[in-house]
Amino acid sequence: MDGLKVYEIHYLHHGVKKVILHHAEQMTDFDAWILAAIECGLPQQILPVARFLTVAITTAEGQGITKVRWNICPRSGGLDRQLKC
Repeated sequence: MDGLKVYEIHYLHHGVKKVILHHAEQMTDFDAWILAAIECGLPQQILPVARFLTVAITTAEGQGITKVRWNICPRSGGLDRQLKC
């Protein structure tokens, strides 16, 4: 588990602010959009298989997910298993 970081993923779901935490070695905009979609309960079969950001955004926005952004959790210091960001 070396190299894991804690990422905050911020987004709006039908206008309501949401934040989720995700442990990974790296994060991309595509990953953040897909993780937000999964967190909102979108079925796997409607999520894009190919890693095209525009397809992920279009799919998520069609389900009320907007303004997805991500950052490394400022209080994580890398990986903290007891993290409460």
